[in-house]
Amino acid sequence: MKAPAAHVMLALGTIGYVWLMFVWLLVPAFLGPISDEFALSNTQAGLLTGAISFVYIPFALWSGILTDRIGAPRAIGYGMVLFGGAQVLRSVAHEFWSILLLTVLIGVGGTGITFGLPKLVSTLYPPERSGTMSSLYLVGMYAGTAAAFAVGRPIAGPLLGGWRPVFFFSGLAVLAFSVVWFLAYTWTKRRLPWRTDANRSVERSGDRNRSVSRDLRRLVLHRGVLLLAVVGFSYLLLVHGLQNWLTVILQERGLTTRIAVWTTSLFVVAQLVGTLVLPPLSDFKTSRRTALFSCGIFASAGTFVLLVADDAVFPILFAVFVAGFGLGGLATFVRSLPVEMKGVEGKLVASAVGLVFMIGEIGGFVGPLLVGAVADRTGSFSLSVFLLLLGSLAVIGASAFLTHADHE
Repeated sequence: MKAPAAHVMLALGTIGYVWLMFVWLLVPAFLGPISDEFALSNTQAGLLTGAISFVYIPFALWSGILTDRIGAPRAIGYGMVLFGGAQVLRSVAHEFWSILLLTVLIGVGGTGITFGLPKLVSTLYPPERSGTMSSLYLVGMYAGTAAAFAVGRPIAGPLLGGWRPVFFFSGLAVLAFSVVWFLAYTWTKRRLPWRTDANRSVERSGDRNRSVSRDLRRLVLHRGVLLLAVVGFSYLLLVHGLQNWLTVILQERGLTTRIAVWTTSLFVVAQLVGTLVLPPLSDFKTSRRTALFSCGIFASAGTFVLLVADDAVFPILFAVFVAGFGLGGLATFVRSLPVEMKGVEGKLVASAVGLVFMIGEIGGFVGPLLVGAVADRTGSFSLSVFLLLLGSLAVIGASAFLTHADHE
């Protein structure tokens, strides 16, 4: 009974990730109507679209620590209640600061999904299957992203009558799904090992503050976690830097808007392919370091070809696919590798992933800003892409020393 129950919880967690990304990206999808209604400046629009990513910088580590304390099912369920409720309230917001605050709350709730799912995988599956299982729930991330733009704006918007009804009903749907999640958790309590020996020992100690400080010290001094944080920084720098600006970069080179948009879509598809192929493949190999190093090679090679390809369409398509393929593998590894690191394992996996994302989201915030600012100063995107290339080389350098991520 354990395997079917575990698969049910992973499938439901994946659906939760779909809802998170759908809710997250409805603001960018409806940015035009929202900006018009609230008379937002470009700065305010940028704050609103970047608010959730920015939330991860101060909250990621603490959310990870809390997830390790209360367990994955509660973290995921409470997170859905929080971002679902905030989404309902966003539908009735009537000024900029209220919708911004509610967007921040969605980000806080979203950390329950982001760090609860790696904890879920580490609890339900052996470490040697972490790559494959993590790749499965990351499909939800890409599906939710695509749904926000392909369904939310062009289909749900006209059908329901604008962005406010879409926000309202999507929030209600998340709240309804959170009930399904808690019912499933209740059903699996006797079938799955939610309470580990590590959890019970912490509860018996009666000294949670001391335990938290000890765990923090262990993570901050853990070479493998710190190197993975460097990888996370570079990964999010590249993903956000390229994904947010790729269409504009290609248009500047003379490509038509249609080709530029389709090429950006190819970048997202390539990430999905990399997520589905590279981590499961690494489950059959002896070294995660080799797989991580390969992801860095793919990302760097693709970025380099993009830098030198000028306006040649087919080399650009090749470059974008190769870079996205490597970044798709990294999307899984930054979440799944901590469970295999000595001194982290299942007990501190959410805290470790939280630390990686706390540092990594700085790259996610800096990436788009760096690309735009450098382009403003130089008049082109060539130097911006070169700087992203340097960032991709950091993945190769960090993975070369990441011996703690090898199979034990």
